[in-house]
Amino acid sequence: MPSSIQQIKQDIANLEKTVTEVGQELQSLYDQYLDLLSQSVQKQLILASYQICTQVYPESFLRLSLDRRQKLQRNLKNLGKDFKVTFWNNLEKSEQVEERQNGDILEEMLKNLPLVPEQAEEQEDLLKEKLPIEASEILEQSQKLEEPTKIFNDTDELDSETSELKQQENINLPNPEYLILWQQKVERIIKKTLDYTSKEANKCLQEVNIIPSHLPTKIIDVALQAEEASSGGNKFNQLANILNLVIETEKKQKAKPTSVTPISLLRLRLSEIEFADPVLSNQRYQIRDLLKKIDKMRQRYQTKKREYAIAEAEAAWRSSWYED
Repeated sequence: MPSSIQQIKQDIANLEKTVTEVGQELQSLYDQYLDLLSQSVQKQLILASYQICTQVYPESFLRLSLDRRQKLQRNLKNLGKDFKVTFWNNLEKSEQVEERQNGDILEEMLKNLPLVPEQAEEQEDLLKEKLPIEASEILEQSQKLEEPTKIFNDTDELDSETSELKQQENINLPNPEYLILWQQKVERIIKKTLDYTSKEANKCLQEVNIIPSHLPTKIIDVALQAEEASSGGNKFNQLANILNLVIETEKKQKAKPTSVTPISLLRLRLSEIEFADPVLSNQRYQIRDLLKKIDKMRQRYQTKKREYAIAEAEAAWRSSWYED
């Protein structure tokens, strides 16, 4: 016997309650993961920088004065410490862009609707409900930085600010699809922040001529976006978080052979960072296990929503049907 509408509604309500609880668990796992990742990034950034300066370009590093070496090391350490703050800033900017885009879409849809005045307000509310997931829905109480551009030099101040952000964020989303989209966005921002940190680290190394200063910024940017490192037979290809390139330079005179220059860059890769940190890797496994659970809940949620729509349609048919 088919389930009643009330029973299906109750099943959906129970499922939404469970999803909300799982969402809070997912947020807690990511809070812990980001703390661990920030610590690992600091270590791996310094280790990769050390290897570039001592194993790849030792002569260039030795040409630096003591003052310039210390300044380089200080800048690299600060860059690693800023990873967590940079992540939250990128996440906030992403939400602001989504809000503007969703607002533009809603405005355009409203312009094209032939509404009478008394229908306008009702239709606008309906569109807001049906509009693809907005950033405000994805993170209802997302982290808000009072000063997004502020750089934290004091560890206690940074920990205090991050703690406040965690308290403010509370994922309360009844639809498991929202959780999946939220998780995907967090992963994109993590990748973006790692790329940004890598780019800034290479800039620091270029400024002191450790990495060849003549290497165009565009080449560095494209290289950092590549999925796989190209070793090109470089003997340093086994060093973690270091990308090896081979730059070919054409000579103006055709008689002269093409010049080939091997270049090594710092590139923080999430897979390599996790591999080097068992605790961080274990946290990733916990997130993956929970995501499998969320995916199953998503399938059940879609099934129940379908059942509810069918039950309502059947009831509507019966209510409007009459015998001749």
